[in-house]
Amino acid sequence: MLKNWQALEEKLPELNSTLMSAIEGKPHLRLNRLEWQIWEFTGGTISLASIAEQLHMDREEIRRIAFRLILVGIAEEVPMVEAAARSLVAGETAATAEAEDLSATFLESLVDFLKGNAQ
Repeated sequence: MLKNWQALEEKLPELNSTLMSAIEGKPHLRLNRLEWQIWEFTGGTISLASIAEQLHMDREEIRRIAFRLILVGIAEEVPMVEAAARSLVAGETAATAEAEDLSATFLESLVDFLKGNAQ
């Protein structure tokens, strides 16, 4: 394991950014306990600083673990603003799909009702 991180300091993810999964499902890599703990936060809603607080871990250690997850291609660093926008778009897409389903059902019921009254 790398002992001196100074050379990579500027490559480490920012504490005010978040992690998003770069893969479908869970990773098929052998992760250690800490890597798994950080992996569980790859939903893009919690900053690295908040993860460090929740896990009672050193912030720099969180940045290093996040860097390793990014390096092996199972996570990506995302600014919190972008992550919030992605979540909002996903929510709007789900709401739009639900509204379209509701509209189709409503129209079918209305047509059936009108057919029943016309006879």
